[in-house]
Amino acid sequence: MTSTCLLASRRTDLEACCCATSPVSDSIVAVGTYTQRDPATRDGLLLYHDAAQPGLPEIGRLATPGIFDLRWAPTSSLLALACSNGATLLCSGLGELVASSAPDDAMCTSVDWRSRDSLACCGQDGRAHTLALREVREHTAPQARSS
Repeated sequence: MTSTCLLASRRTDLEACCCATSPVSDSIVAVGTYTQRDPATRDGLLLYHDAAQPGLPEIGRLATPGIFDLRWAPTSSLLALACSNGATLLCSGLGELVASSAPDDAMCTSVDWRSRDSLACCGQDGRAHTLALREVREHTAPQARSS
């Protein structure tokens, strides 16, 4: 099996810790990042790249808390993010924040889809939690900027 580096950055303060290809369009790759601002704060970016174009140009971005994990819903363009502030964010399309859960006491480190309407989340404390989409509140936020 051959591994190929598709994205590279000269920034030493930026961690790209997760990426996934959209199940709806295999040309869209989402990348979750975080930057350690201080011992208690991580800032993140959700970056979208077009894998069908040479050089994988960035086609969208959204500023978030630090992103530790992300997962596309199996049959839609909905993307779940496990964030460093304990919240789970849901994004639609190319970076539109559509919903978020309240930050938990334990830092959210991993997220996955249980079904089309619920998520499984793991906290820094090692405990697993489920989150029904009806428990996630709608969120109004600006859309991602296009590059």
